[in-house]
Amino acid sequence: MTGSRSAFAFGLALALAGCLSMYLGAAHQRLRARPWPAVPARVGGALLLVAAQVTLLLALRPVAACFVLATWAMLVFMALPALGALRRSREDVR
Repeated sequence: MTGSRSAFAFGLALALAGCLSMYLGAAHQRLRARPWPAVPARVGGALLLVAAQVTLLLALRPVAACFVLATWAMLVFMALPALGALRRSREDVR
């Protein structure tokens, strides 16, 4: 049971890193002053998401692993722009 919990947590962490990499490679990202190089960031993000899917498949059944990854990715991809806007608004107040 402990192995599947750690595989689940590691899969979510890999997916978070993959989504963050893809977001930071976008031209209109707001978390950094300059975006990362687009192609390496997208390729790295995609590879991290594939690794996350494989890791989640070790912890969950296939349908559940796909659902968890898709739901987690949607949450992260929605939260990152909001965090960037919040960060910029706090910098504007200073």
